[in-house]
Parts: sequence; structure tokens; C-alpha cells
Amino acid sequence: MTLVDASLIEQFRSGIDGRLSDKSRVTDQLLDVRLAAADLPAVLAVTDRLLADLPGITTVDNTWWRDALDDLERALAAVPAGS
Repeated sequence: MTLVDASLIEQFRSGIDGRLSDKSRVTDQLLDVRLAAADLPAVLAVTDRLLADLPGITTVDNTWWRDALDDLERALAAVPAGS
């Protein structure tokens, strides 16, 4: 059973405020998804890609972060029920 679901992604989305997010917070949240999705290879692949592509030195533009969360939601939606 996986520990990641849409409510986790929504929790991260609700924490977005303003134009920029702290890069360390975004990184921590992506690592939380990675840990929770350990048994979901497709979600891990998306998470790893997002971690590799994470922009910025100290901040991340929230447009990128919202798009990243959309990518994670799509990956989760594609997971067969019961996985």
C-alpha cells in the first residue's frame, strides 16, 4: 500500500504563497513524495525527474512548482487502483 495520494499533493499546493518558494522546502516535499511512493515506479520516475530539473539556487518560481505538482497528480492518477 502506498502512502502517497492526491491529498498529500493538495497539501503541498495549499502551502504555495506568492511568486517564489524556498528551494529547500520544495526539495523536502519532493523527497517526501519519493519516500511515500517507494512502491510506485511511475511516480518515482516523475519525482526523480522533478528533483533533477529543480530550478533556482535558493528559490523556485511557483509556476514551476504548480506545474510539478500537476505532473505528480497525473502520475498518481495513472496508477491502477489497489497499487
